[in-house]
Amino acid sequence: MMDSELARKIGEEYRTLQEIEARLREVLASQEAPAEWIRRTSAAFEHLRAHLVRLFALEETQGCHAAIVEQRPEKEPEVERFHDEHRAIMARADSLMLSLRSASAAEPPTVADLRNAINDLLGTVRRHEANESQLVQLIFSQDVSVND
Repeated sequence: MMDSELARKIGEEYRTLQEIEARLREVLASQEAPAEWIRRTSAAFEHLRAHLVRLFALEETQGCHAAIVEQRPEKEPEVERFHDEHRAIMARADSLMLSLRSASAAEPPTVADLRNAINDLLGTVRRHEANESQLVQLIFSQDVSVND
């Protein structure tokens, strides 16, 4: 399907993304002053956003998505759905980043709204990753069967 170096890069991106998500969740849960919360959340979220861009680019242009379509052309609609989800996730991330940058420390309810929106996005990313992994595992298990 794909070469081992690319698989290693994608695996590293997934692990990095999980580490960043864990740190972001810590920041989101903190009860510090709104201005400091927004500053720290913005920095952590921008880090997450940058790695999502990198991961999605690897998957779409060089990674498992291209290999799946090459190996199983009938799966192209599913792969395209993942590409659509990538664009939707990034649009939400971009919007949230703009909201974080423009948030005012004088509006504490904004912190709760931002916290909820970011947690919701993180849940969406997790579900998306799980669905992608499920498809990759299905294709792999069909390619490497007991009959091989």
